[in-house]
Amino acid sequence: MTAKSHPAAMRFIPDQIPRDSALDNHISSSSNLLAREPARCLILRTNGELSLLDLDDGRERELTNSVELFWVTCGQSEEKTNLIEDVSWLDYGYRGMQVWYPSPGVDSFKQEDFLQLDPDLEFDHEVYPLGLLPNAGVVVGVSQRMSFSACTEFPCFEPTPQAQTILHCLLRHLRQRNKSEEALRLAQISAEKPHFSHCLEWLLFTVFDADISRQNVNKNQISVQKQNVSLLEKTCDLIRNFPEYLDVVVSVARKTDGRHWADLFTAAGRSTEYVL
Repeated sequence: MTAKSHPAAMRFIPDQIPRDSALDNHISSSSNLLAREPARCLILRTNGELSLLDLDDGRERELTNSVELFWVTCGQSEEKTNLIEDVSWLDYGYRGMQVWYPSPGVDSFKQEDFLQLDPDLEFDHEVYPLGLLPNAGVVVGVSQRMSFSACTEFPCFEPTPQAQTILHCLLRHLRQRNKSEEALRLAQISAEKPHFSHCLEWLLFTVFDADISRQNVNKNQISVQKQNVSLLEKTCDLIRNFPEYLDVVVSVARKTDGRHWADLFTAAGRSTEYVL
């Protein structure tokens, strides 16, 4: 049996209780929720291995490797404006930034398929992440740019702060799970945040682009079972609740091939309502 590397960082993971259930439970106070003993611990070892330790039975499960940093987000804030409450944790390594979601169920961490990565959080590889802002739903990092000065012939490197929102990832994840009310509530509390319109545009674009790619794959198949309500339609229904809706649809249409506009406007509404 190979000995494991020494732990470099550890964070306890609190049990995740649905927010609605916590609000309806008048017996448990906020102090009692915070005082609950965690049942799991996320461990990052010196060799970059990230694992999840069950504190009840002592079983440790390896999740991934080559990780430099990680942030536990679930149960870390009692504020209603915590935009990343539905995320378990995030990690960063050579693969870039990865978002981890729990699977639905009574005990999401004990299911074999709870590891759900989001492939669309493509954080700029030139930016090194430093932390999270849960109330803003953004990843904060730093990059460097090269500048020149008259005082020297050698270039200088200046650190520059950068930020990337993960709101579009969270909204898409909730709509995929048919959590329409949760997605709408998250979008509503984010409406006053900077770059909200850009987040909606990126959400619709990524969903529409995935829908186009799926259609191309299914062209050569004899029969494809059609979903009752597609994710594209669910996304349009969500964005339709906000005044930016028309501008978002037009912007996405301009970024895509006109051959696919029919599919977009079938989900978003009549094209005559938009001025391209």
